[in-house]
Amino acid sequence: GTEVSSMSALDVTLSRFNRVYQPGENVDGLVKILNPGTSGFAHNGMTITMEGYVTVRKGLFSSGAPKPQLICQSTKELVKAGKISTQECNNGISFAMPLEPLAGQEIFETYHGHTLDIAYSVAINVTRGMLSKNLTKTIEFVVELKPLASRRDGSKPITFTIDSEPTEIITTPKQARDKKQPETTPAPTTPGGTVKVSGRIAGDILSISSPFNGELVVENSPVPITSIELQLMRIENCSNTSGTFDKEISEIQNVQMADGDIPRNMVIPLFFIFPRLFCSPSMSSKTFNLDFEVNLIVCLAQGKAPIIKSFPIKVVRA
Repeated sequence: GTEVSSMSALDVTLSRFNRVYQPGENVDGLVKILNPGTSGFAHNGMTITMEGYVTVRKGLFSSGAPKPQLICQSTKELVKAGKISTQECNNGISFAMPLEPLAGQEIFETYHGHTLDIAYSVAINVTRGMLSKNLTKTIEFVVELKPLASRRDGSKPITFTIDSEPTEIITTPKQARDKKQPETTPAPTTPGGTVKVSGRIAGDILSISSPFNGELVVENSPVPITSIELQLMRIENCSNTSGTFDKEISEIQNVQMADGDIPRNMVIPLFFIFPRLFCSPSMSSKTFNLDFEVNLIVCLAQGKAPIIKSFPIKVVRA
């Protein structure tokens, strides 16, 4: 991408096409100056700044969001004031910045959540004379921790059963307005027994780079099933200005596993890919905690309430 400014502009490219770097590595790339002029490009200095921030956006119930927390920052001069030849402008000036945390901080993975945001960027700034506009260009890069297989140690398969009476949904006008979860009331006992589902999930500690895996079987349902879904939820606990934590639970994705009134006693695979950037390993720090859970949702016909079972999971980079 380029930003035009009095004809000349900066173009910044990172050495890796996926822009993914690990803590301790050099974030490196090239700066080109577009339209430098035939006699070269005069300037008063070129600097590079690398920054990483943890930002908490003010949530629905929070009493004020804290200031963004700077977790890494370094600046250095790339080129001293003077003139850069047209050839060098076209070939590019290389840079490399080590990805290291500030004292007392740690590097977390890139994450774009609902109230919590962790982002890293490199900015190039070129100062110019009185009559020319300064040039600046910022590019975001992605941080991932080095995978460690041992992070999945202790993961145990989850086996589950659902055995529930179908319930009626009652929605009051106020709830419809507030978009709250509708209340449910026991339905008159349905002939044909309970909604009975059993299954398993591969583990309770899951690698973000591998698919979520499991299976289920519908053993019985007195009313037709319309859909079975897996909903991935994030649980963000972030500190606020009054020194307490606000908890926000929000959906990352909802993936349908089965459609319609599926045959009884048939094995249905459960499977999804963890989405990049909107999901990260579970994290814990002094100012925030990030956890995940998966909701298994069995949607029923005839106006009956969906049956939901929640599974807390720990997500790791393994």
